[in-house]
Amino acid sequence: MASAAKVRSKKLAANKASFEPIVGRTRGVSADVGEIKEQISLTEKIYHESDALQGELLLDLDGEERQSAVEDWSKWRKLFRQRKSRACAIIEEAHGN
Repeated sequence: MASAAKVRSKKLAANKASFEPIVGRTRGVSADVGEIKEQISLTEKIYHESDALQGELLLDLDGEERQSAVEDWSKWRKLFRQRKSRACAIIEEAHGN
C-alpha cells in the first residue's frame, strides 16, 4: 500500500474509532434532544469525511484488499444510517411528549 494510502487508512481508522462512541450516546431515550442533535451533526461530519477518505483509499487498493475495504465501509454506512434513524426517532419522540 502506498504511503498516501497508509495515511488515509490510518485517518479512516481513527474516524471509525471515534464514530462508535458518538453514535452510542444517542441510545438512551432520556438523552437531551440538544445533545442528540449535536451528536448527529458531529457524526455526519465524521461520516462524510470518512466517505471521502474511503473513496480515495479504494483508488489505491486492488483485488481482495479493495473488496474487503468495500465490505467494511458498507457495514459502517449501514450502522450510520441505523443510528441516525434511531437518534431522529428519539428527537421526534421527545417533541411528541
